[in-house]
Amino acid sequence: MRTNISVSLRYYAAWLRGQGAVALDGLMEDAATAEIARVQIWQWLRHRVIDRRTVERVLDEEAPRSGPSTRGRPSTTFARSSSGTR
Repeated sequence: MRTNISVSLRYYAAWLRGQGAVALDGLMEDAATAEIARVQIWQWLRHRVIDRRTVERVLDEEAPRSGPSTRGRPSTTFARSSSGTR
């Protein structure tokens, strides 16, 4: 999960700087990689493999490491629902 969050944040930071694909950890990553990572985390939340607090904690730990464009993020990046698993 930490890798999914880290790669997604770093890709989005690069995308905001105008890069469509970026080398991360020796691999070329793009929007598809970030989307796969996001959906995998969503599935883990939905099927209760991980809990929301863990995801938010790791997100808060990884955001400062991912570059200046990920700092000051909203309280959560994941969509909220009444069930808390969306």
